[in-house]
Amino acid sequence: MDYDRSFKIIAHTDGPALARLADIRVDEWTPIGDTLQTTERLADRAFRASRDGRHFVVYFESQTVWTESVVWSLLSKSGLLSERERLPTEIVVFVLTPQGYRDQQGNFRLESVVGRTIQQIWFHEICLWRLRPEPWWELNPGLMALLPLCAHEGDVREAVTYAAEAIRHRSLDGARRADLLTTLAFFGSLADDELDIFSIIAREEMRENLVAQAFIQEGRLEGRLEGRQEATVLERREAVRLLVEVRFGESVAAGCDAMLGTITDPERLAELRLLAKTASVAAFLDALKPG
Repeated sequence: MDYDRSFKIIAHTDGPALARLADIRVDEWTPIGDTLQTTERLADRAFRASRDGRHFVVYFESQTVWTESVVWSLLSKSGLLSERERLPTEIVVFVLTPQGYRDQQGNFRLESVVGRTIQQIWFHEICLWRLRPEPWWELNPGLMALLPLCAHEGDVREAVTYAAEAIRHRSLDGARRADLLTTLAFFGSLADDELDIFSIIAREEMRENLVAQAFIQEGRLEGRLEGRQEATVLERREAVRLLVEVRFGESVAAGCDAMLGTITDPERLAELRLLAKTASVAAFLDALKPG
């Protein structure tokens, strides 16, 4: 599942609210990804902001699994942003799960051989499993999409249901509402991978979203196994193709078209569908090759 893409949707929907979770209040807020010549991931998470006439950059990062490389990435990316904008950069790191996490004390410091600090960054660590939702979140549908991962009352099913209703009640256009409901489904599945999250959230609310279409199509295919609807080999191919596009991008999906077109075994397509959901791109492409 594409949690990185989902977090970007939240950042662009409710960036100031995300910043508020780190006690960063802003008067002005604009994305800077339009001309930033760096990775797409960085551009989609960087924003110009100001407070009381002081200008700065806010850079969001999210991690499902904490690794030692995270702080090095923060060091390099924040430096790049500050160099480009000639402004200080506030770094906010959202840690989605406790897997591998160790408290960083909000800073990363490099020392020389004589023990002198030569580089240091400070950042805000937001551990979602410790974060208790507040009433004002309901005014920010992007935050509600994170609710299943937070220290909410009740179980994950209840959190997903409650968040979905809050998102629906906001005055959003259909496409954005679909994006947020799909994002909620992704984070709900991260909180509890045994729940059928997409059956909890009304699928018609998500039909405009490409990611949701992939899972809706998958649900139709699974319906055949329960005798509800016949699924053709063509439909299975389309479901695999759509999942590949969602997870790995259009260029990878296009490169798979020829090989997918030669597969007529429904069981093999079912296996590929599972790999498209869970495996790395390298593992999927290896499995796609003729045996």
